Amino acid sequence: MEGKEAYPKWLIETKKTVGKAKEWKNFIAALQGAVDQHLKENHVPSFADLAPAERILFVDRASRSLQTGSNYDQLYNATSHLLDQQVNNTVAKEMLSDSSAVGVAKPELINEHLKDGVVSILKRWPEMKVKFHMCLNIPVPTKLRTNAWTLFMSDPRARKDYVEKLMKEPKKAISDQDQLISQTCENMLRIQNTFSDIGPPTVGSFFAMKAVLSYFHAQQNDTEELHHVYYLLILPMLHTLSPHISKTKPAANNVVMILVEMYLTFIRDRPKYVCDIKNEHRTELKSFSDKVAEHLAAYEKSTQGNLATFIACLSQTGQRFLNKDTLMYIWDQQTTFSDVKM
Repeated sequence: MEGKEAYPKWLIETKKTVGKAKEWKNFIAALQGAVDQHLKENHVPSFADLAPAERILFVDRASRSLQTGSNYDQLYNATSHLLDQQVNNTVAKEMLSDSSAVGVAKPELINEHLKDGVVSILKRWPEMKVKFHMCLNIPVPTKLRTNAWTLFMSDPRARKDYVEKLMKEPKKAISDQDQLISQTCENMLRIQNTFSDIGPPTVGSFFAMKAVLSYFHAQQNDTEELHHVYYLLILPMLHTLSPHISKTKPAANNVVMILVEMYLTFIRDRPKYVCDIKNEHRTELKSFSDKVAEHLAAYEKSTQGNLATFIACLSQTGQRFLNKDTLMYIWDQQTTFSDVKM
């Protein structure tokens, strides 16, 4: 899942072509002028006098100041045209020469190539994850979901701690209740009916789920059993990583490490209204649902009653499983906007 960035050929060609375009040269000239203006306003003699971080800040400010100007619009339009041209040329050649493309609609092939391009860019510049905010109220494309979730649920320190314990103190990476956790994981994977790719238990999904939850419980220093909610919360992550998890043998170590990082980050940062353990956060759930109902009522008053009924159902005992598309849509919204302060 990790490795050297490989950019699609069409993306490399687009970059080369844009770099030679007059619109690019005009924009760079305007950007240089804007940077000089910012230097003058801040009484900085030379760009070279700035520290690296300050240079980035100045260029970013200058770039933002140009976004409402003609140079920016012309470059944007030229880049879009050249990008369309390169992708369409690539797909046209593929449809003529690649037997695997026979019967596949052109728009589908274009989307696949564009997703490959997005993935390669995100691997190089993970800070561009904020672009996923464009997915407000729409699902994240399946091929991009793994990248999006791993970027937003990222905590290298959590992964480092896990790896160090495995290497130096492996017993501390396993719960005293490992056998019980194993049995519960197997039962949960068997009864859930949302994700057919991870259950009934496949070997890979079972061992990955058990490894993460056993490690998580071991770090809590808690003698009580894990609440069933903790088992439910890992299922969407397992599904997202399922293309990288074997069905017939235990999941690879690097996949388990990523899953540990995602899970611990989510548990740490999740909203209080999701912390439904032992009913201790019902007030947060009610407060959140009231706020949502208030906003919805401004557009459709009947939704207030519907939401109240739904929240009441959540308070009842028993486990319920949403259909896959609905559940993943909810998780996409929560995950890709987890960095937005409400």
